[in-house]
Amino acid sequence: MSDDDENNGFEDMTNREILRIMLQEIADVRRELKEDIEGVRQGLKVDIQSLQSDIKTIKSDVKNLQSDVKNLRAEVHQNHTSFIHNQEDMEKRIVSLEAVA
Repeated sequence: MSDDDENNGFEDMTNREILRIMLQEIADVRRELKEDIEGVRQGLKVDIQSLQSDIKTIKSDVKNLQSDVKNLRAEVHQNHTSFIHNQEDMEKRIVSLEAVA
């Protein structure tokens, strides 16, 4: 191997200069990673807020459905009671008509 291959074009630089360049590159990569992580964090924050809003909406909808089901149960019970009373009244009328006939 020649000296150029071993030095990779850095033959005129001191070890200190090479170290400074490497440390600067590391600092640049670290800064870029911090920026990328912050971008992801902000995106997640928006997504989490959206999910929280969706959950609140779903909870509200479930409460409304519970109320609707409760009202429907009351109506069914009332209709059932009315049906039984109507059936009893109809039987009384039939009995009185049979008695007249």
